[in-house]
Order: sequence, then C-alpha cells, then structure tokens
Amino acid sequence: DSFTETRLSNTTLPGMEELYAIASSTILLRTLNDAKNVLNYVGTIHASSSEETLDIAPTRTFDSVTVTPSGALFTVAKTSSGSVAEISSKGGGRVATVFASPISSWVPLAGGTRLFVQSAPSAFAPGYLYEIKNAGAGATLSKVAQGRSGFVALPSPSGRYIATSQNLDTGFAFFVLDTKSGTWWSAPIHGSAYSCAWIENAEPLIFCAVPKDPPHGNYPDDWLMGNISFSDDAWILNPPLNTAYYIGSLYDSSGTIDAEHVAVDQTGSYALFTNKKDLSLWSLYIRDAVIRAAGE
Repeated sequence: DSFTETRLSNTTLPGMEELYAIASSTILLRTLNDAKNVLNYVGTIHASSSEETLDIAPTRTFDSVTVTPSGALFTVAKTSSGSVAEISSKGGGRVATVFASPISSWVPLAGGTRLFVQSAPSAFAPGYLYEIKNAGAGATLSKVAQGRSGFVALPSPSGRYIATSQNLDTGFAFFVLDTKSGTWWSAPIHGSAYSCAWIENAEPLIFCAVPKDPPHGNYPDDWLMGNISFSDDAWILNPPLNTAYYIGSLYDSSGTIDAEHVAVDQTGSYALFTNKKDLSLWSLYIRDAVIRAAGE
C-alpha cells in the first residue's frame, strides 16, 4: 500500500517472457531460446542475506501452464500423437499424467480443486470448455460450456463460477455460469474474459478491463497478435445481481491503456495489469468500488 519499490533479487535473468507465482518464494519462469523453443525454469528466492538472491533450475518441457490455487503446475505438452496433460507439485516435482489426447492445442485452466481444459480460442472456430473427471488412466472430459467463435473461459478461484466471452457481430458477449445451479448470467458489458480477473475474497465479483467501442476484427486473434489495440475502461461485475459497476477510464500520461495479464490481489484492494501498448505495469485501487458493487 505504500507503493515502496522493493528489490526481490539482484540476479539478472535476461529474456524472460513469463513469470508465474507458485508460492511466496517460488516462481515459474519461461523464455524462448534462439531456436524459438520454450524453456521453463523454477526459481527460488532466498532471503537469508541483506540482498536477496534468486536461484533457477530447468524443469520439464511443456507448452502451456496454469498454477492451481494449491500451487501445483497443471501443464499441457504437445506430443507426436497429440498432447499430454500433467500435474506436478510445487517446484515441478512428482509429475502425474492427467490425460492424453489426440488434440494438441488444449489450454489448461484450474479453479479450486477442479481441472479444466479449453479448446484454443480462435475467431475461426467455436470453442469448448471441459472438466477433467477421474484424472489418470480412466480420465474423461465432461463438457461444461461452449460458445461461438472467440470463446474464452475463466474459472473462478473456487471453481464454482466460469466467466466466458465470445464474438458477436457487434463486439463481445460476456456470460457467467454458476456450475452449482446451472444458472447463466448475461453481463451488460462487451468485454473479453482475457482482460478480467476474479476478486477472490468477494466471489463471484469480477474485475474487467472493457474496451471502448472495439473496432471490427477477428478476436481474439487480432488483439493477441497486436493488429488491434483497445482503450479500456475499468468495471466490476456482480453476476447474481446482473449489475456492472463503472470505475473509470484507464489512461496514463501518454494516452489510454490496453490492459492484459489482469490480476486482483488477495485482499481485493488492487487490480494489477500490464499496458499491452508499452508493457508498463499498473495497479488500480478498487476496494471502495468492490464494496459498492457488492451492495454492502
């Protein structure tokens, strides 16, 4: 809250493309080598000295990953016959196969103790979300949701709620599914689940960066590839009440912000995101808006 900048490590690691927090002192780092192959490392932050250090060690190969609420790595790796989904303990140890598939482009997702896979979002194909049942040799896929082209899913931290977005002729459609009751809510915004994050201590409230008047395009492909850029507003949605609380426009001294890699801290006080236009990191105080959106 003080906005004091704290240096976690004096170790320089050039070229890192992605970072995932596994635990308070353990992180997953991902980069590309000269041959454009993805390399994965587990890093451990040591705080025993006045200047903390970071040790990294290579871990197994995989193409996509999500970190479960317990800190396990749920990964999908391409194989000669399709793909294999695996789960491992913190740090990448004790690997267990979840299921194998002839499809190579699954996206791993997790919520609570539930494991999901989504078909790769594309403007040129409908999308599907499945839950993995009986992980292991007898694994089966149970369909949870499906949508039109551009379908993107985002499970909540508990796994009970699923936020989804898909393409319409007029922009995006945004829905939230309560998997316990089977209820669907249609949200009054034209946002993408790519730019949203659940508010963990206020579930099912969700924070979203919503583009103003998005131009016509092939979503999410054009946005992911940088062919189209957005100017976003900040909103908080309360799906059971079917309400959306407007916070304001996102902008900095050089112009508007196109938010990606959106997250909300564990206290529900700050939304954090990267401006896709210049890769700068931002935080936005949202606690008062969360209280209003919850109707407290």
